[in-house]
Amino acid sequence: MGRGRIEIKVIEDQSNRQVTFCKRRKGLFKKASELSILCDAQVGVMVFSNTGKLFEYSSSSMKEILERYDTVSGVNLWQNQYENMVGHYGKHRMENEKLHGKLRRLQGEDLHLLPPMELDHLQQTLEAAAKKVRDRKVDRLEYQLSQAKKRVLGLEQRWVLLNEGVMENENGSGHLLICEAEE
Repeated sequence: MGRGRIEIKVIEDQSNRQVTFCKRRKGLFKKASELSILCDAQVGVMVFSNTGKLFEYSSSSMKEILERYDTVSGVNLWQNQYENMVGHYGKHRMENEKLHGKLRRLQGEDLHLLPPMELDHLQQTLEAAAKKVRDRKVDRLEYQLSQAKKRVLGLEQRWVLLNEGVMENENGSGHLLICEAEE
């Protein structure tokens, strides 16, 4: 009695899917190895899991197999990759140059190169930044002032209590009241 056919569809249970992936990947690599040995063929298999992890098998060097594929198919994978990287590099270089220019202008360099409209925008940006700094400074000073007022109030209360104690002592009660400062 043979095994029954299974329906080929996505396995919903994550654990079962992972187990099936591992078993079938091993089976695929075993078949590739057998094909390579039995037929003296160059075989390369790449598998990406659903998490993006790469698994590969090659009878010789995967790089050699891909280079051979490039020459036979006319599709130059390395050239496409190189061109893609050059494009990204150029885009990032231009963005870097823009940011360096913006930084130089904020530091007051190269201002003679800017048109009046950009100078106005730069002035507004600097004024907004200066306002933020002033507001922060005012907040800090107000906080320090409130703390100082609390300390003064505490000292005044202590002074009043000490004065009352001295007055009682002079009136003959004989008790001197001393309070610890609260800070």
